[in-house]
Amino acid sequence: VWVTLTDQTNTANRGDQLSLTPTSTAQGIALQLLHNGTLLRYGPDSAAEGNPNQWQAGAAGNGVFNIPLAVRYIQTEAVVKPGSANGLVTFTMSYR
Repeated sequence: VWVTLTDQTNTANRGDQLSLTPTSTAQGIALQLLHNGTLLRYGPDSAAEGNPNQWQAGAAGNGVFNIPLAVRYIQTEAVVKPGSANGLVTFTMSYR
């Protein structure tokens, strides 16, 4: 199973920081997603083989398939303003 994450607030994002949604009130922070401790990057919404920043989530058989993910906040500016910090990401999966 191969996965591409797409930042829905900024679909051109190819970096490793998820953009905050326009309704977020916090400033000076970003979100990062990790798979088994590996920092993930964002790519275009496509299941095509070789899609930028596509990563292998594992092999799926019959039954349950888990993809362990974690999220963390990082400081991106010298001053952080508290408030809500929301991100919106889609997962596009392809099977080979």
